[in-house]
Amino acid sequence: ETERGKLIIYALFTGLALFKIVYYKDNVAHGDPPDEARHVEYVQYLAASGRVLPQFDDMYAPGSEVMVNTLHPPLYYHLLHLLSEPADPGAAQFAALRDSSAWLAMLAVLALTVLGLRADMSLLAHFTYLSVLGSLPMLGYLGGAVNNDTLAILAGALFALGLTDILKDTADERAWLILLLGGLLAFFAKLTAAMLVLFSALAALGWLLRSGTPLHLGRRRLLLGALFIAPVLYYQ
Repeated sequence: ETERGKLIIYALFTGLALFKIVYYKDNVAHGDPPDEARHVEYVQYLAASGRVLPQFDDMYAPGSEVMVNTLHPPLYYHLLHLLSEPADPGAAQFAALRDSSAWLAMLAVLALTVLGLRADMSLLAHFTYLSVLGSLPMLGYLGGAVNNDTLAILAGALFALGLTDILKDTADERAWLILLLGGLLAFFAKLTAAMLVLFSALAALGWLLRSGTPLHLGRRRLLLGALFIAPVLYYQ
């Protein structure tokens, strides 16, 4: 009964969250969500300039004399450009970029769902977890808009999935890969997400050392970590 109840509430949460993303994507006026126009201009700037790394002190969208006022890392915007192949600036471009961003938002919701399903908690705790996620008013709203918070949430969920396995001492290479991928995406998505991931990793490391849990850092895992850290050092 408990397992059935858990599956029911997770199915309801996931279905409602995905519906809200699609509904807001198709029905909210373009440019209404916070800073959406700036995020679209960032994509336009990267597409027009052909740059991999933006020149933050000289960022102008095509045909605009107003500088794109954002210092976010470029990964989210490159992803939107590659996934959407947007048309000329206008309603069609907004719609194409929203469609691509919505897919990332849906992946984030699914990752949060898996994170909860894998947790060993009571039915009440699962309900509380989903209630907290469902009460976030911007989760679906920004999920249906062009906003780099979408990639940040996906990154945090992936990092948490890998970290939970490591804390339970059940981690294999896949868990370390998910952890490192989440950390890398967080760093290149948003500074806030990167800081949360960093502090979470330090706290987890401290707990592991205090509890005497072995880290199992073999040569392959150290090499894998170095491969993910290298882009961070290059960007810095």
